[in-house]
Amino acid sequence: MKGALMYHMVQQMRSQGKSNREISRELCIHRNTVSKLKKMDRIEAQEYFETKVVRRSEFDQYCDFITDTFKRYPKITMTRLYELLIEKFPTIKAGSRAFRHYILSNDLKKDCTTSNKRYYEPVVHYKQSLIQVDMGELNVPFKDSNKTFKVYFVCFVLCWSRYMYVAFSTTPYNTKKFIDAHNEAFEYLGAYPAEILYDQTKLVIIKEEYRELILNDAFGKYAIQTGFKISACEGYDPESKGMVEKGVSFIKSSFLIGREFTGIDDLRKQSLEWLQKANNRLHGTTKLVPAEQFKIEVKNMSLFNGAMAASDYRIADKTSLINFKGLKFSIPTIYQSMQVRIKEKGHVLYIYESENDVLITQWDLSTHQEPVNKNKNHYRDYRESLEQIKERVIKMFSTVYTSDTEVFMNKLSKTCPGNLRDQYRGLEKIISRYSSDLWAQSTSAISALPEISCTRVEKILKETFQTILTEQQKEKSDCRNQEPEKDNFREISQYDEIINDDREIL
Repeated sequence: MKGALMYHMVQQMRSQGKSNREISRELCIHRNTVSKLKKMDRIEAQEYFETKVVRRSEFDQYCDFITDTFKRYPKITMTRLYELLIEKFPTIKAGSRAFRHYILSNDLKKDCTTSNKRYYEPVVHYKQSLIQVDMGELNVPFKDSNKTFKVYFVCFVLCWSRYMYVAFSTTPYNTKKFIDAHNEAFEYLGAYPAEILYDQTKLVIIKEEYRELILNDAFGKYAIQTGFKISACEGYDPESKGMVEKGVSFIKSSFLIGREFTGIDDLRKQSLEWLQKANNRLHGTTKLVPAEQFKIEVKNMSLFNGAMAASDYRIADKTSLINFKGLKFSIPTIYQSMQVRIKEKGHVLYIYESENDVLITQWDLSTHQEPVNKNKNHYRDYRESLEQIKERVIKMFSTVYTSDTEVFMNKLSKTCPGNLRDQYRGLEKIISRYSSDLWAQSTSAISALPEISCTRVEKILKETFQTILTEQQKEKSDCRNQEPEKDNFREISQYDEIINDDREIL
């Protein structure tokens, strides 16, 4: 409050009998100023305000430098500009706060920076089946406590009917949680729109070039799978989605502020009650009830399939493990280092191929909560069918087994029906490990087995080998007993013969 208005307010409050202290407090001016204005008549006050000396700022002499810097660097902050000013003119005594006040009061930044003027045009009709989406956050109080907790929310507003929905979370939104929020909204609406307008959040738009959008891969696939088109407003242009911007403000002012909650579940429950009232109120702009208009608009939207749960994508590491909620789960090795799609439904984690609905494997999350959950079957090669392996094993087996091979394989199938693949692999190793002679001598014992497995077969082969080895050692021992060792000492007659032979030579 300045000038003549201040003078008249002081005189009016003086006539009401108020003290200088009371007038000073109400008008937010100094008591000396109140005292000075009380003593003046109208003519004196007019002369005082006309001849009042305006204080000069220490920064006035550096105004050219400030304006030139703003023109060269339009996006420079006032903090950085103050640093440059002090570097160039170190004798300045005024602080950064005074410098900021000087810039704002004189509108120097606004005068020196040029911006493209935006031309507005009225929007007569909003098309149906278009939703605007935006996010917000706010600290809200716990009930009966001085503590607060932070909530993050996603607001959905249908442009034509102004019908709205809001999803809440206690943690910041990532792509998966953002997809979950959309599914919440579509389930609430019972349908999904033809088009959704976003700002340039990384959860949806990675990059924009020449108004061509490079989408977040996971969210882009979700949009294609669900069936809606993604649109985005230009960067730093919130006015192009003003409905949802107003919706975010409306949620804060009308719902979150002034309420207390026992936790996130209580907040969500209260939000559904509030949405019921908000969607059935008379809208301030359209002068219509959003819920009634939505009954018309929903006919032009696509029905939402409730089975369409949130999907997410993972890349398996070199050990065929994927991460989910801080735990690791194995998938078949043929998908090693490849992208897969996961879907959580109830307490079951379903894992699909990335581009289609071929189920790779599934995990029961209620029973598998180890840091690393490994299925041994995932680390076997299933590219070769069971019949192909069986055919190859029979061909190898017929070269060493002299009895009926078909009877052997049938017994093996009945004994180990759940792990035939492993049995065939084991049989291949046993065939290559033991000689055909050993197999020939073991055939009758193997054929006599009521139940056949690799363990039983190898046990017989080992026993046969041990029997043969024992017999060989026994034969050697018998031969030694039949031929006694000769004494190494010679008879005296032998030496006489040698002497006589030497004499003849001489």
